[in-house]
Formats: sequence, C-alpha cells, structure tokens
Amino acid sequence: MSYRVTLAGRAEPVVLRVAPEEGRQFRSERHLMRNEYAGQPWLAVIAPLMPRVLAADWSHEVIGRDWMIQTCLDGIPAPERIRVRRGRRSSGAGRRP
Repeated sequence: MSYRVTLAGRAEPVVLRVAPEEGRQFRSERHLMRNEYAGQPWLAVIAPLMPRVLAADWSHEVIGRDWMIQTCLDGIPAPERIRVRRGRRSSGAGRRP
C-alpha cells in the first residue's frame, strides 16, 4: 500500500509505502521492498528520475511490516492520467491496417 502524506514542517508531501503482511505475500514478493532498497546503488545513473528514500524499517517494531518513506515525484499519478486518456479518441496510431 502507498499513502501520500503531508508532514508538519515539510513543504512537499512524501509517500509512505507499506509492504503486505508476510503471510499474504506471494513467494516472489517476499522482501521485495528490501531488495528494491538494496538495489538502489546499481541504479545511480537514473537516480534523478527516482524517488529518494528518506526512511526505511525492516524491524517490524513500528507497524509490524516493512515500510519506506520516499520523496514524492512531480507529475500526474498514472491512474489519473490513464482516466483522462481513455476519454479521448484514439488517433489511430499503432492500429493495424
């Protein structure tokens, strides 16, 4: 789950990401957030395009799950943009003849 959060004393909102309970994850999802965090050094080239991690916790002491707080990227959230585009007529680009 992801939540957009406004913090006191911070001008921009942040994103709180919370992993599902381990018992509700598929085998392929286990520790996925931890792996994402650990893989960031290898993505340094595209770091300016990614949200920055402000805090992360895998101890389960705070909320009983893995979680991360990240910066919120500028732009339009994908679900909002997709709704707008679905309402428009297609230009025909990409259609088969």
